[in-house]
Amino acid sequence: MLENGYGESTLAEAFGGKTIVTEDLGYLPLSLPYQNADKAESFDDISDKYTDSVTIRLYGNSADGKDYSGSDSIDYTYQAPDVYGKRIVLSYVPATQADQDVINEYGNYARRSFWR
Repeated sequence: MLENGYGESTLAEAFGGKTIVTEDLGYLPLSLPYQNADKAESFDDISDKYTDSVTIRLYGNSADGKDYSGSDSIDYTYQAPDVYGKRIVLSYVPATQADQDVINEYGNYARRSFWR
């Protein structure tokens, strides 16, 4: 501090500081000093409108000729509380023997690391 010309100054004096002003109430108040403006609404149950959801959609064409980009698309929506803590698995049966051979060659995808 001496090199910068501050002499025997404290850090607060040299760089500025703030002081917390305390107020001794003697006890904790039982309520906050605010008034409720209005009671908006009460609910017995949370409606779907206010609940998070998980949606799984699959688009495209399948090997059997179905067009999954329109009315044949796979579209499932679950409410988050219904699937919380559960495993969601999207699986399929290979369309051809060649697809099955590729799966067999690479093994179990769930236990395989693709970042090498």
